[in-house]
Amino acid sequence: EIILDDNGVMRFMGFEMIVEDNFRVNVGGSGNHAVDNGCHEGPSYKVNWNATVFNMGNTGDTFDITFNTTDAVAAAWSITGADNGNTGNLGPKAEEGMKVYFIEMTVPSGLAAGTQHGFTMTVTSTGDSTQTSTQEFSATVEQCYGLSMSVDKTTDSANPGSSADFTISVTNNGNGNDTVQYEAMGGASEWAPTLNGVTSSVIASGDTEQVVFSLTVPSGASSQATSGIAMVHAFSQACYD
Repeated sequence: EIILDDNGVMRFMGFEMIVEDNFRVNVGGSGNHAVDNGCHEGPSYKVNWNATVFNMGNTGDTFDITFNTTDAVAAAWSITGADNGNTGNLGPKAEEGMKVYFIEMTVPSGLAAGTQHGFTMTVTSTGDSTQTSTQEFSATVEQCYGLSMSVDKTTDSANPGSSADFTISVTNNGNGNDTVQYEAMGGASEWAPTLNGVTSSVIASGDTEQVVFSLTVPSGASSQATSGIAMVHAFSQACYD
């Protein structure tokens, strides 16, 4: 800078600015995966992430990487690529210094809805250990649905004015609680097809619920009279959500 004093004498003043090192880190690519293999006993399902370590500082830096896989491993969910170590030198932010880690986790099949496990990744600057970032990686088993039905008999007989009862068993083959709705269809109306007041029930995964379906023989019906085909339908929650 040039300055003139009151006597017109020129003076020079110099300034110097020093930019200090700044250390910072960011990690991207973490998160949760939804897995739809809860109703299958077949092959396991694999989920993966590209976890990227970004040097957000203004100078080169190296970063220590630490994984905690205890939660997933304890549930027999295997992980590859989650190895502790160091990134090596990464250029500053202006040079887009980064390193990508490919991590894969195997989720067994046939698990209950809502089952979740995972691991964490902690990245710490070696230039400034206060600069650290911990990210969570996980997978959650989604609910899947499936029903099966059976009946104790498909035909029956009764005297006029009396009813014939059919016991229907409904099994929840899904991996979570299911609210099942029942509806009677078909059959001649004068035979009064009835579900004995039951219209729905909550069935736990793997459990079976029984409902009774009745047909009443009309008074004065002949010995050759038949109700016609009557049906009971069971609707999973997946059908009306």
